[in-house]
Amino acid sequence: MIVPSSNSVRILVSTILLFLLLRCANSLEGIAARKCSRNSINLGKLIDTLLTDYDVHLLPEAEGVNVTIELHVQGISGISEITGDFSLDVMYSEIWQDPRLAFKHLNVCATNITLKSEFRKKIWTPDTCIINSKSSSVHSSPSENTYVILYENGLVWSNFRLNVKTPCSVNLKMFPFDALTCEIVLESYSFNTDEVRLLWHDVPITMMEKVELPDFDLIGWSTDHQRLEYPNGIWDRAKVKFTFARRYGFYLFQSYFPTSLTVISSWERERQIGSKVLGHWLNQIRKTRRNESRSNGDSVRKRVPYPEQSSNSPSHESSPMHSSTVFAQTANSVIHQKKVVTVDEPDSYSYTEDKKHGCVWNVVQRLVYLLCPPDRDWTITSVQILVNILHEDGSAYVIQPKSSGYSQKRSTSQVDLIV
Repeated sequence: MIVPSSNSVRILVSTILLFLLLRCANSLEGIAARKCSRNSINLGKLIDTLLTDYDVHLLPEAEGVNVTIELHVQGISGISEITGDFSLDVMYSEIWQDPRLAFKHLNVCATNITLKSEFRKKIWTPDTCIINSKSSSVHSSPSENTYVILYENGLVWSNFRLNVKTPCSVNLKMFPFDALTCEIVLESYSFNTDEVRLLWHDVPITMMEKVELPDFDLIGWSTDHQRLEYPNGIWDRAKVKFTFARRYGFYLFQSYFPTSLTVISSWERERQIGSKVLGHWLNQIRKTRRNESRSNGDSVRKRVPYPEQSSNSPSHESSPMHSSTVFAQTANSVIHQKKVVTVDEPDSYSYTEDKKHGCVWNVVQRLVYLLCPPDRDWTITSVQILVNILHEDGSAYVIQPKSSGYSQKRSTSQVDLIV
């Protein structure tokens, strides 16, 4: 005969006890369920019982009510810099204690009851509002998105789903690296601090989902509590501030960088810019002079006399249009060598190179006489023409003032002429 060990006996006894406990628990749950099902018939009468002799105008407690508030942000739909506001969808909750609505003593199985928005009108409420809103509305899709939850100990939880538009502080001094702050300010419209005291919940702000905006990023939020004194008392004020930073990448790559590159690319060497500008100006002057000559019936081109030429200089008297050819080459040629010509007065020149290429000196004289005509009512403080004149052999000339004070004082206005 095999005698079971003590361990085997303990395991067997434990298993039997566990089985009996489970059966007892199931039995108790069944009894409770049958009891709740019988009492559930009376849930419809519970509201009438609670509201019997209930005065909606009286405070729940004579010493005042603490109202805890919280915001669940569902989404921020947009920020307008033109109107200076932002819109958001938010679930606003407020919680307070009303001992007159406790129903634990009525032996109701439910520990809380959810009621529709119509019930809210039949009980006392703290009458909170968003005092700085430009507009606000309760969502109604398909019905009004509000509810009230009653707990057996008399705790009341009221919730609204709102669309709110409130103002923002817009400062564009640091654009596009600026930041915007938008505020929501809550107060009890009817009750001061002797009757209603607003308090933020331990977790005052929660985000249902990540906020995605085209131009801004939500970088943070903060809450604040204040007490403001009005002529008829002191009111609690609860404030939440949202801070948004502009996404500056778009503006840098679409505006600032292209503009900067355009400016930088225009910083060509002075000799190239001077050649292009000089050629353009003198071509325009030549056309103007030719038109004036034709209008006056003058068939002979008026030309500034050439400076004295050396015997080795080629003569260009037979080619009156050679100066324009030189300037056309100036705008499209590469300058290899600089030669300096100093200008003292419009009608007298000293130059450091050989007196050659008469057409070139003719151009120099034309430039000084036409850009600085004696009949202009201005003062030329300096004339500086940088790498402007180019001849066929690739040589170039720079005209500079002979002294720092080349001027013709005719009026008080002054012009620095740099081509």
